[in-house]
Amino acid sequence: MKAIQRNLYKRGQSFYYRSALPKELRKIIPYKEIVLSLGVIDIQSARYICAQINHQETNHINEFRNNIRKKEQPNLCIQRLLDGLEKVKESYSCDKINKTEDITDIITKISNGPTLNLHLLLFVAFLLHHMQHYPQL
Repeated sequence: MKAIQRNLYKRGQSFYYRSALPKELRKIIPYKEIVLSLGVIDIQSARYICAQINHQETNHINEFRNNIRKKEQPNLCIQRLLDGLEKVKESYSCDKINKTEDITDIITKISNGPTLNLHLLLFVAFLLHHMQHYPQL
């Protein structure tokens, strides 16, 4: 991966967010870094999304540190941090497989229905093709 700016990387035509977690958190969290495919192919969108992810990640980490300083229960603080980071990953990760599965399910439902609408089936196949090659759509 080629570094474009802090936390923003490019491999081929795809942009990725990559962020190492602070050292003190690596001992208690099951992963050392966050890596997300951004699902965009233009640099402006990638920079914008990267900034959003970084802001949210930083907020969750700062909230964790503040809660620890307030002497809240460590297990609860860790769980909140993990939940927050997972929410960020779910919100921004571009998972082509899930999109493909959703469209494949639609195609299956259409083709197993009482009448097969060929035009609709072709349209869904067209969407599937474009979502794989242009995930920002």
